[in-house]
Amino acid sequence: MRLLWGAALRTAISLCTGVGGLDFGLEAAGFSTAVALECDAVACSTILLNRKWPVIKDDARRSAVELLQAKRRIYPVTPKAKRRMTRLEARFPAGLSR
Repeated sequence: MRLLWGAALRTAISLCTGVGGLDFGLEAAGFSTAVALECDAVACSTILLNRKWPVIKDDARRSAVELLQAKRRIYPVTPKAKRRMTRLEARFPAGLSR
């Protein structure tokens, strides 16, 4: 993980990237694009001109990937986070179910 102003960047894999508009926004929000998958040659060239992301030119529907798997990182819950969750559950009792 790289650091941005002392904070760790989160990693994203971009599918059907286009020219990377959503990825630019995610980058501004603290994410780093690890790889971009795009089927359009012009869009791939545009990405390569503007960013140093690895780009795979392939159609996500026809690629050799048979399974795309991801998991959410689980962080330990601090006492402060528990208090915050308790306050949120009191305000939105049905809205925070997992």
